[in-house]
Amino acid sequence: MDSKTDTTSVKNQKAIWAMTLAPCLSDFPAITHILETEGLAADPSALIAFIKGNQDGALYALLSSPNNTCAMAHDEATITQNQLHLANEQLREATEQVRSRTLLLDRLTERLADAPVPRVSDRRISRNPDPFSGDDKNIANRQETYATWKSQIHLNFAQDPNIFDTEKRRILHICGLLSGQAYQNNRDLLDTITKHPSDPTAWEWPTSEAALNALDKQYETLDLSLSASISFDKCFQKSRPFQNFLAEFTNLAKKCKKTEEQKVEALKKKVSESIAKALSTLDNPPARNDFTTWAAKCQIFYDNQQEYEHNYQSRTITRQLPAPTPTLTQPRSPAGDPMDLDLLNKMKAEERQRCYTNGLCFYCKAPGHDVDNCEKKKIADTRRSSGQTFHGRAGFRG
Repeated sequence: MDSKTDTTSVKNQKAIWAMTLAPCLSDFPAITHILETEGLAADPSALIAFIKGNQDGALYALLSSPNNTCAMAHDEATITQNQLHLANEQLREATEQVRSRTLLLDRLTERLADAPVPRVSDRRISRNPDPFSGDDKNIANRQETYATWKSQIHLNFAQDPNIFDTEKRRILHICGLLSGQAYQNNRDLLDTITKHPSDPTAWEWPTSEAALNALDKQYETLDLSLSASISFDKCFQKSRPFQNFLAEFTNLAKKCKKTEEQKVEALKKKVSESIAKALSTLDNPPARNDFTTWAAKCQIFYDNQQEYEHNYQSRTITRQLPAPTPTLTQPRSPAGDPMDLDLLNKMKAEERQRCYTNGLCFYCKAPGHDVDNCEKKKIADTRRSSGQTFHGRAGFRG
């Protein structure tokens, strides 16, 4: 009696499983027929999920191969009685194929039923920002810090949606990253959450966005673009290294939302005098909106100037002057006293800088060549070596 009961129970279970799977195989009437008559030996839940999620039609291709002639045999049997025998033979072959595929479905169902169910990892990817205290007395700096903190909070939510999957978790995450004055200013509001953790209707902020919007009203009070615009107007290179100036310039220009063309125009006005002059001599200047290329050329001019000044200061300059003659007179000031040596050196330094900036020869002050290719210097050197009267620089005449 118990054996019959068990057999009936198994048969009923197979019939239930077959009826559960049959609607998913409505395109295969022969298979559903076998399922209805013989039942299904395993729970098809996983297989049904597989069929519904099967976007590439691989299972359908498996069950409807070209050799499956069940449907074709049925059609031919209805066309003519003369081919009934052939249709029956084809139907029998198709039935065998269906039966073998039914066994395949049974095995596939059993394997999918035993397969472990994948679960979303509970391991965090993002890192928490430093707690925001709001203690900075400088309003602009405090607002910048808050904006960065809020952006990192949103990054936490975006990278770990499986962790922060409820409004409660997101709000508690925000609250946990407040400290100092910012926490004190909102402590009463935060207490409504900790005192009623299971009653969202009692919270001051029903959503995480509402919490951040409330903090925005406290810490995003300054028009940073206006403040940056004022700082941008005051930003000049002066004696600073160009790369330091460019970093501040670019940061402020971004905050002011300057266009590429506006950045180029401002750059030409804010660099040092020597770089500005060098930019004005470019034969093929970059496009008016190609800020990257203009900045690169400024860097090159700055580097060249630094290299020149380094080489000039590090090398030993020996000047060979002709022997004094009775007619050689020492330069004198308007008062008749010998010219002050420091003043003379300063004038020479300014003259060298002028020549460097304007691309002039350091010897004859003419453009188009340097001192190594100066014809006047070569003539003067030749005369000096042969003992002739020296007619070199102004102030020394034979």
